[in-house]
Amino acid sequence: MKLVNKIKFERCVNIIREHLEVNDNILFSNTRSMDGVDARHTLYKLCSQSSIRNNVISKHMEEKGIKVSDSNISASIKRINKLISDDKDWADVINKLEKYL
Repeated sequence: MKLVNKIKFERCVNIIREHLEVNDNILFSNTRSMDGVDARHTLYKLCSQSSIRNNVISKHMEEKGIKVSDSNISASIKRINKLISDDKDWADVINKLEKYL
């Protein structure tokens, strides 16, 4: 199962890199820039949609050099869900990204 989750996580990372045009220096850093924050939060959302549990997401993020708690991941996913419900453009972007899963 670990290998399956690693493959799913890397697929989500590649989707973010390619379609949001974000590099690893931004995605796997503690930057507070909106590009970095939105990319990380969207990554967590895609991972969640791929049935990757928060503790597994946290482990993979730590392997990439960034520590993030399960509760932070949950809050980030809730933030993206709120953006999706409040903003059609966000909903369109997330729906497009989810098609690549």
